[in-house]
Amino acid sequence: MLFKHPHVLYALFLLIIPILVHLFQLRRFQKTAFSNVEFLKQVSQQTRKSAQLKKWLTLLARIVLFASIIIAFAQPYVPAENIALKEKELVIYLDNSFSMQAKGKRGVLLNRAVQELLEQLPQEERFTLFTNNSSYQNTTLASIKEELKELSFSAETNSLKDYIYKGASYFSEDPKTNKQLILITDAQGNLDLPDWNNDIAISLIVSQPEDSQNISIDSLYLTNNFQQNPTLNVNLSSNTQRENTTVTLYNEEQILAKTSVSFDESREASAQFTLSNPIIPKGRVEIIDNGLTYDNSFYVSLNKPELIEVIALSGTDDDFLTRLYPTTEFKYQNFEEKDIDFSALSKVNTLIINELKQIPASLIPILSKHLSDGKHLIIIPPKSKDLSSYTRLTTQLIQLSLGEKIVQERLLTTINYDHPLFENVFDRKVDNFQYPKVQEYSPIRSTSSALLSFENNDPFLIEENGVYVFSSSLSNDITNFKNSPLIVPTFYNIARQSANVPKLYYTVSEVEDIQINAQLKKDRVVQLKNAKEQFIPQQQNLGDNVLITTNKLPEQAGNFDVLQDETSLTTLSYNYSRSESNLNYMDLQSLPDFISVKESVTTFFNERLSENTITGLYKWFLILALIALCIEILLLKFLK
Repeated sequence: MLFKHPHVLYALFLLIIPILVHLFQLRRFQKTAFSNVEFLKQVSQQTRKSAQLKKWLTLLARIVLFASIIIAFAQPYVPAENIALKEKELVIYLDNSFSMQAKGKRGVLLNRAVQELLEQLPQEERFTLFTNNSSYQNTTLASIKEELKELSFSAETNSLKDYIYKGASYFSEDPKTNKQLILITDAQGNLDLPDWNNDIAISLIVSQPEDSQNISIDSLYLTNNFQQNPTLNVNLSSNTQRENTTVTLYNEEQILAKTSVSFDESREASAQFTLSNPIIPKGRVEIIDNGLTYDNSFYVSLNKPELIEVIALSGTDDDFLTRLYPTTEFKYQNFEEKDIDFSALSKVNTLIINELKQIPASLIPILSKHLSDGKHLIIIPPKSKDLSSYTRLTTQLIQLSLGEKIVQERLLTTINYDHPLFENVFDRKVDNFQYPKVQEYSPIRSTSSALLSFENNDPFLIEENGVYVFSSSLSNDITNFKNSPLIVPTFYNIARQSANVPKLYYTVSEVEDIQINAQLKKDRVVQLKNAKEQFIPQQQNLGDNVLITTNKLPEQAGNFDVLQDETSLTTLSYNYSRSESNLNYMDLQSLPDFISVKESVTTFFNERLSENTITGLYKWFLILALIALCIEILLLKFLK
């Protein structure tokens, strides 16, 4: 038994007063003469014994009465467990990732978790609550009640390990407090937990759906985009076999096309839309699915392309380049070796040195400036054995050199599929294509990885800091590379990527650098806007272009206008990461001992209440005081 106000117990020392009064109480008896002294003596003895007993019983009742009152004022209590006596710190993590859109037995997982918190959290208790994208420190339920009711889903996700560390950082360093961390989540993903040696008690409240079936639009990409009617490819995935899922392509609210897909045992599918009009500034692909809703829409922007400037400085025939760069997308110019217009090179996106016999020394600083502006350079060496001017150029630009020519037939057998140049070019890795070959080449000495390589791993094409260098001439008597299907995506993508053309879509919450063709006046900025959000991104003026960087904003997926003084320059599309779409959950049986799993928020708080229950005993001592008072009254009245 413990006391809330133990200092009151010092008043028990006052009980010595009635005891002293009882012990030292002296009475003067008056003597009276009687005739029969023997009889009176006997009566006197009997009366003194009964009076002594009555006084002791009355004293005991009074002591019990006053002691009970004093103890009652000290407020005695008995705790259910020792932790009930400690000061409490409570931190709650509430998972509001998109996987919490799934439906459990009592509705949407996140909504149900919020409702249970509103019902179970004590109104007066202070706690800290944090979600994937927000936090409320040292607050009360009344202070954040409305924020909890309006809590939305977040694209930001981390591992459970990261959220445990983050939750632990909100506790004080006081070793005497009872620290409790609650993790309310669906426990999706791999079992990645920290090595824990801490006095923080961790409770995992797992909310999982009844039905984990889900279809997701995972990605989009264009093929045949160097032809008149490109194809928009839509990759989808499902965690079950499905048939006849409708896929619809929109431009804003206008339906452009529909198709359907089925999921076989691989649980993957692809839909294709052939675009008669490749300009879809505010595109959207949608499916109807009863699983998660966030991954049923995918936004895409296909803007009117601006002509990409490509200039070739040729010492040989350039017919193949003319065919590679159609006038619908590119502004292609060719200058022969003796007629180079150096003034035209300042704004070009991609510059091609096409087998010039010698590199003019005056060209090197122009090329250096060209590369510093983020543009691309393609170097195709000539058939000549003297490549000293090329070595001088590549050494000054990128620390790359060309070795002595090797006259030996080599097959081009290796493609670096991971390089951005070949992103979305191949449906799969090709192992048995018709290999191009060369009759002679100059070995490239560089630390960079090759894009295309020979059978002996010598590079045929290498890239470093925007400079693309071939190890041999592309003349027909040297190589048949011009007749290979590889030449089209290689040259096309080098030029297209040099213009920093905005991608089809970007990802919310990831760092994205986007170059926009715009000339800003002083103190002017561009902004991104749609019907739900408007913000000014981080940006850098690059003369004829503006480099914008997005990270935390936008918060929601959608199509955004890029505005300069209310004039739309282009549109950008943002989508949520699909990392939450798989609905794969942790094996809760493998959890370590430092994590206790609870069925629900209600279960946790009921157990917490029983652990922290304190039984107050002051009422019983007041009842005891009343009983002692009644006993004293009865003693005085009825004990003769």
